Amino acid sequence: MLAPWCKNEKWTFWTDTSGKRFARITGRERCPASLKANPLWWWRNDYEQSLAEAPWYEADKSQAQRERDWAFRNPLQNARLFVFGVADRNYTVDVLEGNPDPMVVQRDDVIGPDGKPEQGYQRTRLTLDDGAVQYFTSYCGSKITWQLGPQPSGFYGAKFNFHRS
Repeated sequence: MLAPWCKNEKWTFWTDTSGKRFARITGRERCPASLKANPLWWWRNDYEQSLAEAPWYEADKSQAQRERDWAFRNPLQNARLFVFGVADRNYTVDVLEGNPDPMVVQRDDVIGPDGKPEQGYQRTRLTLDDGAVQYFTSYCGSKITWQLGPQPSGFYGAKFNFHRS
């Protein structure tokens, strides 16, 4: 479910004459400042699937326990979208390094021509309508995966995982 200020969002994709690919998001409005200023609202997860839409979630537990666990399942989602992230902003995404698709978050999400997940850095630049610039970087290797910054969707990501050999 999209936040009300994102309900008119529209994505456009294009390739320039040099072959560089871009993504552009328009139609978003700013999240109300009163919400962004409320740390209690930051901890909520208002714009994702609801417990009522997830009968599969902890179906063997009491409704009270399901509700409590659901509330803590994805903490800080509102903050990651609208306080730290830029999911209420309009911007253009371009790739600085990595897979040329501007919507790729992690290279290991892309299967290469050899049938294996890609590895390496994915660096994108989000240029907001007011001229401000945000950067996203992720790295996927055989031993580690990490990411930091606002993803191409505007959602702020921070992850650091070691892989077992």
